[in-house]
Amino acid sequence: MSGTIKIFLEELKERLRTSDLNQRESLTNKPRAEEALEIAGTFSCIFLPHSFVFSTLYGKVRKRRTRSPRERLNPDLGRPE
Repeated sequence: MSGTIKIFLEELKERLRTSDLNQRESLTNKPRAEEALEIAGTFSCIFLPHSFVFSTLYGKVRKRRTRSPRERLNPDLGRPE
């Protein structure tokens, strides 16, 4: 696992270095912003749980409602949605 993290960090450093060169060549920060979003997406997909990543990507963070043992056996007893 640590080898994967080292490879990822080296790639991250390289992307930041090339991104910095792109920013100097252009007048806007758009290429750098796009690169930062790509790096952040890669980082979050590797290190964060998928449910959290997908919920934040789609802007919906849903609370999971836990069910009592009685509700699991008989779903009609559940609380109103």
